[in-house]
Amino acid sequence: VGSTPKIPTFEQLYLYLVDSNHNVQGNKNLNPEYGKSIFLHFKKTFWFKDYLFKYSPKLTLSYLDVNDKIDLIVTNNTPLSLQYNNIDLFRTWGVSLRNQFAYKNISGSIGIGFLGQSKELESVENSNNDFLYTTQANISAAYNLSKWDASFAAFFKYNGPEYQFVYNFNENNETTINRSRLEGYGWLNLTFRKTFYNNLELTIGSRNVLDVTNINLSNGQGSTHNSGTSVQPIGYGRSYFLKLLYPLNFK
Repeated sequence: VGSTPKIPTFEQLYLYLVDSNHNVQGNKNLNPEYGKSIFLHFKKTFWFKDYLFKYSPKLTLSYLDVNDKIDLIVTNNTPLSLQYNNIDLFRTWGVSLRNQFAYKNISGSIGIGFLGQSKELESVENSNNDFLYTTQANISAAYNLSKWDASFAAFFKYNGPEYQFVYNFNENNETTINRSRLEGYGWLNLTFRKTFYNNLELTIGSRNVLDVTNINLSNGQGSTHNSGTSVQPIGYGRSYFLKLLYPLNFK
């Protein structure tokens, strides 16, 4: 159980990322967040096959209540523009189950989470505190090639549809704020690591293998001033990396 204030970061206050593909801006008028949280964890480890197979499930229950939560709000659909703003009241509760396992040279985890969120803005007409729900799931696996001093790892995460606030215009050309729905998407990373001479470590891999860049953002309505669906950038696309690591031990 905890309670603490959180002041806005420099990025949330002064970020100005505006180019041909992005428009994300900070807000110097942000208020600090104030909230409380409650987490309950239940964890147990099981051993099978003469301690060769290890299984560790972990169940987590959570509740979070925040006033003036800082979040990105869509200020314009076409072209897409976002700005950090305070949400008057933000509440969320969730339950998640993570299952970790290890057997000889294989290890991994499977997890699933169910999350309910309630967002309120005093400026939203007919605002309510209904909870909107989303699901997240992830799976990871690693295989250790002991003969080669190498390992291969894969990580996949599915983010279910999420909800956020979007600025719109009504028939009288007045600014309104409505809830929007961001479609779900999957994220996949692959990594291969090899050790040479017990010191030099080489890692190569790819992030965002599925090449996710934009996700549909539906505001649930359309008019002469805005469309019912737009897109929100999620990533820069598929990328590759190469890392060399050599520890220096000065004695």
